[in-house]
Amino acid sequence: MSISIRGYSERGILNSLLFEIRRQVDGLKYLLEFLNLTRFPNCPSPPDWQDIESAQIILEQSFSDFGDLDALILLQGKRKQAVFIEAKVKTAQRNQWLIEDEWSRFAQHISRTGDDQRRSSNLFVQLYRKQMLIRQIQGEVCHPDAVSSRWRIGANPVVLRAVDELRPYCDSDSAWFLCIVPDSDQNMNSFFAQPLRDDSKSSLPAWNCGTLGYLTWSRLEAWAQLYPGVLCDSLACFEFNREQIYADQNTPSQSYRAGVRIRYSVEGGTGLLGTVVRSGRHNTRVELDDGERRLVPTSQLTLFDPP
Repeated sequence: MSISIRGYSERGILNSLLFEIRRQVDGLKYLLEFLNLTRFPNCPSPPDWQDIESAQIILEQSFSDFGDLDALILLQGKRKQAVFIEAKVKTAQRNQWLIEDEWSRFAQHISRTGDDQRRSSNLFVQLYRKQMLIRQIQGEVCHPDAVSSRWRIGANPVVLRAVDELRPYCDSDSAWFLCIVPDSDQNMNSFFAQPLRDDSKSSLPAWNCGTLGYLTWSRLEAWAQLYPGVLCDSLACFEFNREQIYADQNTPSQSYRAGVRIRYSVEGGTGLLGTVVRSGRHNTRVELDDGERRLVPTSQLTLFDPP
């Protein structure tokens, strides 16, 4: 009798993926392929994973005031490197998850004061907490700021052991902060191309967008599909969580935010180009390039990515 395990949501898939990679005789090969899927658009010297000789993976670790972490990958080779991973999903109740919306909530969040800030699950708040953790481990004094009124490791022995494991990997140019997100690569590229990602430095002294990278769930799943015999549990987790993780941009359930360029597929034609005016799950109002506005089935739209 066989035994199967299916995990829920982002941690279910991420844990399954990393466990399956760990089980392989050549697991390091798959781990490096996974890391090579990532992009660090604002980093002057992007991470180099090619000389990695071994790795240690710590899952769902708490770092007290610095927050929990979905996964921490400690890499050893010519130099030690640490990869902090925070993952987000769309959730089944939402049509979409957009990086720009998450950034807007982050900007609103750091403009407020009060203890409620310490409990935020915002992606950028979580990434910033890990940047502050590096500062703390390096011996800097972490003062209260717009994210937290205190920065303490505490006395939990498990947390302290994790900090000791991390300490040798905390050089300023060896720590990377990776988000796995349900947005599209097109939106992520546009987001990171904007020159205002350091605009939080005045209120967040540790903020550094140069060490931030991303990987989309769609690209991760497409990679896993190349190895159905190796990552079968991970692919099963993707299927089990199908509506929860990310929105397939070519399904009727996808909605397109106002302003994006689309191709409207017309029966018997090659498709009309236009721009979304008002998004909807089932029907979307678009303005075609000839100036005509139409309410069209969302299922007949796809994102237009010019060559």
